[in-house]
Amino acid sequence: MNDENYFALAIPFFIGGMLIELVYQWVTKRALYRFDDLITNLSCGIGQQVIDIFLKVIILGIYSWVYENLRFFKIQPNIYTWILLFILIDLCFYWFHRFAHQVNILWGTHIVHHQSEEFNFSVALRQSWFDNLFNIIFYLPLALIGFDTISFFVLFSFNTIYQFIIHTKLIGQVGFLEYFLNTPSHHRVHHGKNHQYIDKNYGGVFIIWDKLFGTFQKEQETVIYGITTPILSFNPMVLNFAYWIHLIKDLKKISIPSVKVAYLFAKPGTIASDTLELPPYIAKFSVQLKTMTSHISTLKGRLYIGWHFLLIILFFIVLIDFEPFYTFTEKILSALYILSTLTILGILLSVRKTFRFVEGVRIVFSIFILWILIRDIIAYSLHIIILYTLINSLVFIILSDEKK
Repeated sequence: MNDENYFALAIPFFIGGMLIELVYQWVTKRALYRFDDLITNLSCGIGQQVIDIFLKVIILGIYSWVYENLRFFKIQPNIYTWILLFILIDLCFYWFHRFAHQVNILWGTHIVHHQSEEFNFSVALRQSWFDNLFNIIFYLPLALIGFDTISFFVLFSFNTIYQFIIHTKLIGQVGFLEYFLNTPSHHRVHHGKNHQYIDKNYGGVFIIWDKLFGTFQKEQETVIYGITTPILSFNPMVLNFAYWIHLIKDLKKISIPSVKVAYLFAKPGTIASDTLELPPYIAKFSVQLKTMTSHISTLKGRLYIGWHFLLIILFFIVLIDFEPFYTFTEKILSALYILSTLTILGILLSVRKTFRFVEGVRIVFSIFILWILIRDIIAYSLHIIILYTLINSLVFIILSDEKK
């Protein structure tokens, strides 16, 4: 198995794209980013990559088992078969993406990517923590055909990385490429909650699938981004589980077991009842743009959140770069540290009254986890962790004088 993490290699590319947009925003005063939205987008993306450290063993293991035991052919990797595989991966992505918008249980994961009311490069990184656990089903036909696991993993990674560049307002239409490639213009449509834009343009790299299967829509009116019923939180844990919790509550309203199953596979917007009545699927334009705004508005508060988030980014980069050298225990502890911190930073953005208590718990938990990791991971990281703890505690004491 190829242990290369192509997403880790692409991190400078991701950061560069966001910096270009941020510089553009600063120079032109055009609003592209909001602080709270940026933190939330990156929190979802980091969380997905951390959880994928554990899920990829299952996901690629399933693909590999199907390839080794059930394949019809054995296709030799070369430039021509790779081109074919890249195209087929995008076709599989189209169908996963389409079903993810049409099936309740799949929408429960994919909804995370559509929750932002902005559209910039950071939105590309706003991914569900569990998307890959579901989408692997749609790629198994490639294993059956006979495309090996390494080839699939490499080209799947590049298919995903391409989709980063189509999440921007700065690129208009790009000429003849609009006819066959998925472009920023096409993908802006996909993220719109305007009535004519809902459930359109599912392609990843190529837009030809939408034109072939009747789901294409050209960008016309100004796009209103987000979902029709916003989730009022910046907490990535809430954002990842909110729709599933909604489904569980709805399932309690249905008494017939077979209808419960049908509801899980019904279209989002279906009324939970024994008759599965389907209401009109119309965007709620009464929902205003920028529905959710964090209470962290002072410079001091944003510096505090931003500093601790930067530390998490650095810790995350070290984790994914050196992950093959970590023990399983070290991976678990590192994941707990990152996910708990992302969650609590999201709580700090979302809820004013619990600031001191929640952040105090996070500091104690962080010190505990990092102290354990000192003894097991890299010894020379000790001074970094001590510095982190001192700065963390000092800033917390300074902020604790403020009335929240």
